[in-house]
Amino acid sequence: MKSRTVCRNFLILVAVSLTMTQTAWAESSSVRTGLNFAGLPLSNYNSDEGLGYGANVALYNHARGGYTPYFYLTQAEVFLTTRGKDYAFFFFDSPHLIPRYRLSAEFRFENDVFSPFYGLGEKTVFREEFTDASSEAFIDEHYYSFGRERLKFTADVQRFVWQKRLRALVGLGIFHTEITPNTERSLLQEQVPLGIEGGWTNYLKFGFVYDTRDNEPAPTSGTWSEMIVEISGGLLGSDYTSRRVTVTDRRYYRILKNLVYANRVVFEMMDGDVPFYEMSRFSSSFKREEALGGAKSVRGVRRNRFIGQTKLFANLELRWTMFRFQKWNQDFFIATNIFADIGRVWEENPTLTLKDFQLARGGGVRIGWNQNFIVAVDMGNSSEVPLALYIGLGYLY
Repeated sequence: MKSRTVCRNFLILVAVSLTMTQTAWAESSSVRTGLNFAGLPLSNYNSDEGLGYGANVALYNHARGGYTPYFYLTQAEVFLTTRGKDYAFFFFDSPHLIPRYRLSAEFRFENDVFSPFYGLGEKTVFREEFTDASSEAFIDEHYYSFGRERLKFTADVQRFVWQKRLRALVGLGIFHTEITPNTERSLLQEQVPLGIEGGWTNYLKFGFVYDTRDNEPAPTSGTWSEMIVEISGGLLGSDYTSRRVTVTDRRYYRILKNLVYANRVVFEMMDGDVPFYEMSRFSSSFKREEALGGAKSVRGVRRNRFIGQTKLFANLELRWTMFRFQKWNQDFFIATNIFADIGRVWEENPTLTLKDFQLARGGGVRIGWNQNFIVAVDMGNSSEVPLALYIGLGYLY
């Protein structure tokens, strides 16, 4: 019965997404020079966050044309979900506004009423009966969650230091987090990890980015590798002193004309006074995302199911473009993908072992419009989750 409900929701949401995107596409201009405005309602589904809805407006400046993926972009979005995770953001990005520099900035507010917490480290145990009201072991349906509000501002500057492939990065992040228990008894209140009082986690970011992708939104060849270092401390107004080092390697290989193999490997270590809610994120030169588990890291594992100061995960994916066509003077493609995601965390120092790795697998569909807009649908499963469904925008990496 549960599988039928998920599949029915999947079909409904795909139909809604197609209807919305077709409406937006029909109103778009085929000329990709100068200013182009795009605005559309958003609808997606995520097994961790439920049904999502909102609106996105974007202004693309293609200048005289020929700039990839655009001359600059300004974007605003408001998004709400049926499971208590809401956010609003304003984003700016320009690879060409200043010669040899890429500038980006984001202001974001997030309210996550039921942010998950399953404990620290790789050996945490999830007991579903603690959240099942029909079980004798029932504690509370929100035993594995807490309330979190976050306000953040980030600004990054990247400078080309070798041809158009290697960039040096400097950035600033200002983060404030409020933690609120949403039940009388929860795992978070029982374990009381560092950071339960919330606070500021401001940082300076440094790093290098090597990028040879042929197309940012949907690469078919090239490499995108980076090493990022973040430093937090009292001089920056942070309530915690910590360091984060993140190494990410993404590679894309064209096997056949319409078949691409893509993989991503992420390794991250943190030390110092690390609040627990910072362990559930990993850094990059683009945006911070959540891990380990969920739509942005290991699909098919519950969101933030495993968190620790050290994390390692990999995504392996085959992408096949089935159809390309034009309509309303716009370019479209329909693609499918199969994937295998694997990863684990360490609460303390990492050891060389194959134990405690989490494996998930699945497949999905992509519907692309021109260069930048891609509707994404993925379905995955793991040993704990029979079926997880994610509907959103863009390729994972």
